[in-house]
Amino acid sequence: MAKPQNKRRRRASKRVQGVPRRASGRLSTSKAAIAARRRMDQADILSVAITARKRHYGLSSKDANSVFAGSLIGRLKLNEMLSTAEFDSACWLLECYNRNAWALGSPAYIHQAPEGSGAGLSSEEARIALEHKVMRRWDKITELLNKFSLNVGRNIRAAVLAAVLEDRLLETSERGVRDVRQGLQCLTRLRNGQM
Repeated sequence: MAKPQNKRRRRASKRVQGVPRRASGRLSTSKAAIAARRRMDQADILSVAITARKRHYGLSSKDANSVFAGSLIGRLKLNEMLSTAEFDSACWLLECYNRNAWALGSPAYIHQAPEGSGAGLSSEEARIALEHKVMRRWDKITELLNKFSLNVGRNIRAAVLAAVLEDRLLETSERGVRDVRQGLQCLTRLRNGQM
């Protein structure tokens, strides 16, 4: 009769090649070996990301290695569908969104308090004043995009927020890119004080 296998026994993972080991065959725990494994893991992650960018977005090797290739707005800039001012406006919008999430105490904001946030100040009034200022700025941005949407007859606000915050286009046609560009041009005028 065959001996029943132990139910608690786990399957061993495949042996990773090219990592330093002890004489017993276990992975080495020296600091140099751990640092080498971390570097190897980061290089593997980066190569997988670059390969995915090439496959999914049809980017060249040079463009896939770029910092901009990680987001929709960055890829539009790489393909020269956005100007530098529009790209800067998208970055500004993302910063304003993060500051607003911080001011509201939203769980969506996971980063440290923004610079100038008064997080280290003992004066509660200064912090509250900054929170109100940040929220007023966000309200002004959304109000402006809503007005622009009403004038154009399309939901430009939703297109811009989906592209910048959710990394997606509402419409996959040229119309979707045009909506995003129009909204970012409107934000550029707001940033430059023309509105």
